[in-house]
Amino acid sequence: MDEYELSTLTPEEIFNTYVKGANPHDLIAQGRTAIASRLMVEHKLKDAAAYFAADQILVHAHERIEAHTSIRPAEY
Repeated sequence: MDEYELSTLTPEEIFNTYVKGANPHDLIAQGRTAIASRLMVEHKLKDAAAYFAADQILVHAHERIEAHTSIRPAEY
């Protein structure tokens, strides 16, 4: 998928496509560069697409944390 195709997806769709089941706290701790690098290696995304996807994954990770502040991280 290229950056244009990814831009048609919501942050939640990108999250579920590439890191479904991942703990949002862990993703935030990893950071943008580590997530993008993983996407380039594991999913063969090009640089721009990987960094775009990483940004969107982090957006959704923050949204999930904000929506579930009363839930322990292991319960996501």
